[in-house]
Amino acid sequence: MAGSLNHIIDSNGKFCMDSIDNLGDAYEALEECFMIIYELAGGDSKKISTACQKYGFPDPWDTNYPTDFKEPMKL
Repeated sequence: MAGSLNHIIDSNGKFCMDSIDNLGDAYEALEECFMIIYELAGGDSKKISTACQKYGFPDPWDTNYPTDFKEPMKL
C-alpha cells in the first residue's frame, strides 16, 4: 500500500506528513487510520459518533454530513 499509517508516523511515534507524496497516499493513510479507529470502537459507530461530538468534529454517520459516507471496510 502506497499510503499507510507508517507514512504519517515517524520513528518516534509522532505524527508527521513528510512521507505523503500525493493525495492518494494521504487517502490510503487516513483510510487505514479510520479502520484502526473502527476496530478499537468494536465496530460500534455510536462510540465514534460520541467521540466526534465530544471533540467538536463532524459525525460521519450524521445524515447531514456534507459528503457521501461509505461504511468502513471490514478487517
